[in-house]
Amino acid sequence: MQPSTKAAYFSRLIREDFDLSSMGRFVLGPHWRVASPDEREQFRRRFTDRLVRVYGQRLAQGGEGEFVVTDSRNGPEGIIVSSRIVPAQSAPIALEWWLGITNGVYKSRDVAPPKLAKGL
Repeated sequence: MQPSTKAAYFSRLIREDFDLSSMGRFVLGPHWRVASPDEREQFRRRFTDRLVRVYGQRLAQGGEGEFVVTDSRNGPEGIIVSSRIVPAQSAPIALEWWLGITNGVYKSRDVAPPKLAKGL
């Protein structure tokens, strides 16, 4: 798969499968409460664009590999999915995905290495 195709796929994945509003609230912390609706929307757009630009480029340049789900369990506010990204030419990366229900659909609310994942 071409890097541009991977980047486009990642962009669509982020926008469709991540709860960007919850992630934005978490990132802004107490500033979210005092931000106007317009400021919140501007931040969400810019935050999303940055995620896509930074991580999309890294994944697109990473070459081929596998995504392996290793476990899932109930968490405090949804489901925690343990996984490994296994690049073709480097060490595996362990990640935990914290999923919650948003508008009747499971969406990722947080992604981090297992010891750092806290969920939202």
